Amino acid sequence: MIQNILNGIMKVLYDEYPSIPRRTSKTTQGFKDGSFYIKVLNTIQTPKQQPRLTREYLVDVHYFPNDVQNKDVETRAIQDELMEKLEWIEIEGKLIKGLNINAEYQSEVLHIFVTYNVHMIKDVVPDELMQTLIIE
Repeated sequence: MIQNILNGIMKVLYDEYPSIPRRTSKTTQGFKDGSFYIKVLNTIQTPKQQPRLTREYLVDVHYFPNDVQNKDVETRAIQDELMEKLEWIEIEGKLIKGLNINAEYQSEVLHIFVTYNVHMIKDVVPDELMQTLIIE
């Protein structure tokens, strides 16, 4: 499911910013300015009535500004757009709503934090039935 969340975010970023590179894994050479990096920070699983459960995925979308002279202007524009666009992502044909969307700018990198709640049904393996018991 984590990969589906990442793919849904990648699709939103591609649709909105097709020319800006996106990645979900770190590189040994560091990140280039004018790129996105997506990371799942935390996953919480909460059991519900069997066999249901809820998983919360806290995602951090990093944006490394490109414009050296106008980083603040560029970052504010991207922040406003992303906070709106990441509210809904599509996963396997279903829309998932992003919650607790907030932004933070630190060390010249924009961070957009979003939590996606996914309701799931666990696969239940039925218990093996007893064999026939013959009473004499």
